[in-house]
Amino acid sequence: MRKKYGRAGNSCQAQNKRLDKCCQSRDCPRRGLSHDKSSMKARDTRKKVISVIGGRHCNAEVEQLAHNLGINLAKVVDTLVTGGLQGTMKAVCSGFKAKRGLTIGIIPSYDKKEANEFVDIVIPTGMGLARNVLVVKAADLVIALPGEAGTLSEIAYCLQFGIPVISLGSWDIKGVIKADSIDEVIKQAKRILGGEIKCGKR
Repeated sequence: MRKKYGRAGNSCQAQNKRLDKCCQSRDCPRRGLSHDKSSMKARDTRKKVISVIGGRHCNAEVEQLAHNLGINLAKVVDTLVTGGLQGTMKAVCSGFKAKRGLTIGIIPSYDKKEANEFVDIVIPTGMGLARNVLVVKAADLVIALPGEAGTLSEIAYCLQFGIPVISLGSWDIKGVIKADSIDEVIKQAKRILGGEIKCGKR
């Protein structure tokens, strides 16, 4: 026979609000759910992550742009995510790592050796281009550098999931924040991430 949770359920929930603890009453419909506000605080104090997307092939100018971007992003966050391969991904990782930031490469194959040498943590997905969604979803903010269809797909994922994306010389699409310089990217990044600057010294 199904139990009805009228006053007992309401009473139990009220008690949980007072005690700020997980409900263990067998008669409470919210049994097993944490009412502890510390879990929400923990989410608020997680480190911010930025993903940088762009082509695996680029010219010297874009390579230098990506490298300089990496150097400057290390002043904002501790962790950088990319697709882990060559081109803009390698260049931005080299700049970020030069300032002792942690770099994560989410690569399309199962072979860790395909990641560039500036990736600290390699995540081999074996997903092919489908791994693009992971590069995007790992981030609180995405920065797009010049790239082709793969970069465009990642921008589309950003718009689909509501993840803010800044374009620095990349695709100009409605919903994407356009920046004309690295300084502007950094300014926008700080604003979007709530003005939080990473802790610790470099």
